[in-house]
Amino acid sequence: MRNLLFDCNYLIILQYNFTMKTLRILPIIIYFLTYFSNILTAQAPQYIEKYKTLAQKEMLRSGVPASIILGQAILESAAGTSDLAKKSHNHFGIKASGSWKGRTVQAQDDDPTPSTFRAYDHVEASYLDHTDHLKGSGNYDKLFKLGSTDYKGWANGLKAGGYATRADYAAALIRVIEENDLKKYDLPNSFSTTSKKTNDYIVNMGADATISGNESTKGAQKANTKGEVFIEVK
Repeated sequence: MRNLLFDCNYLIILQYNFTMKTLRILPIIIYFLTYFSNILTAQAPQYIEKYKTLAQKEMLRSGVPASIILGQAILESAAGTSDLAKKSHNHFGIKASGSWKGRTVQAQDDDPTPSTFRAYDHVEASYLDHTDHLKGSGNYDKLFKLGSTDYKGWANGLKAGGYATRADYAAALIRVIEENDLKKYDLPNSFSTTSKKTNDYIVNMGADATISGNESTKGAQKANTKGEVFIEVK
């Protein structure tokens, strides 16, 4: 009986110590969560303004909603402020699998040890690879049957398909989309310019953008002297 009481007291002491340690680090956890949340809130508008037309171009080319593209980019790259985004132009946290033939970089994520991520020469390549990854992996085929404005369906489908291990990934992505009203970029009337044909769009990529044709695209792309891309959606 005495041994049983001793064991019970010992367990109570252990639980007390664990609880006290947890309470001590809880403010630290809350601080970092608040810190990163503030970064997203402060940097998101500038990031959206810079990359919204690129996201829309990729929506037309791939079928992935622009709201999802921008929302994931903001969430994965902390609105372009993460080391992975700044140093390796990886805005979507895509890791380098065995089939990846491009450059790689070691970076820390949710795993205990550093992971190997894909590295790009410019941000446009990261956006292109992200949508190609969603189209080609096979895990997200059902999402392309959803409506183009069903960002909640896409968010939940990305989580179910294994895009991220974070438990609240879908909720966090939906929150970013709604807080920044990203769903408006899924609508045709939000595109920068519409040409004479109803199924053609001109997306202004800016003077410093790198535009190139891609054999996998469903439409034809041509760059003009104004730094715009003519995309014919077929």
